[in-house]
Amino acid sequence: MTDNIEDPFGSPEVDEDPFATAEDVKARRAFVPTPNLEALDGRLLVMVPRKFEENAPKNKAFIKPGEKETQNRYTVDLVCLSGGPLTFWYNAKVEGKTEKEPKEHTIDTLPQMWEDVWRTEAAIVGQLRKVDGTRRPMLLGRLKRGPQSADRDKKNFATIAEEFAAWEKRGRKGASPKFSWQVDVDITPEDKALAMKWYASAVEDGFKL
Repeated sequence: MTDNIEDPFGSPEVDEDPFATAEDVKARRAFVPTPNLEALDGRLLVMVPRKFEENAPKNKAFIKPGEKETQNRYTVDLVCLSGGPLTFWYNAKVEGKTEKEPKEHTIDTLPQMWEDVWRTEAAIVGQLRKVDGTRRPMLLGRLKRGPQSADRDKKNFATIAEEFAAWEKRGRKGASPKFSWQVDVDITPEDKALAMKWYASAVEDGFKL
């Protein structure tokens, strides 16, 4: 374990030689499917902001008439720290076909980090903007469904969870409750200790802010 790590969310150090080598350029990371947020619901996450784009293009397939064609977007390192084996579905390429097909993927061992993940959820982007560029630039907390901005004076994480439980009990009949994905930063000392343990190990493996 690395000694003398002051704070997992402390200020980044300047790399003495930040230029890629020939081997770095040739290296290719193995493809690891990225889970959707529903699969990560309730889990302890770390999001490390890497790049902010104010006018990133939206997927044209999801643009409604009259909507803006751009959005705020963060590229982040996404780390899942808790919750046991993680199973989710993703669209996989199939040899010989142009269309992708749904495929189930399971990650048995955590923590797991995904690099270069896009986050466009308004509340999460807002949270990332608050920490990006500060001396503690990593967002740590549990992913939850929270109230939309218009409902924050009368709803919270608990009331949204109750609404979803009732909707599930009805067999998901009717429209789902309105919510926004958010990172609940009200964590326990045990959560922080788990994050510190991951960070120390990641630094040993070459992770840098």
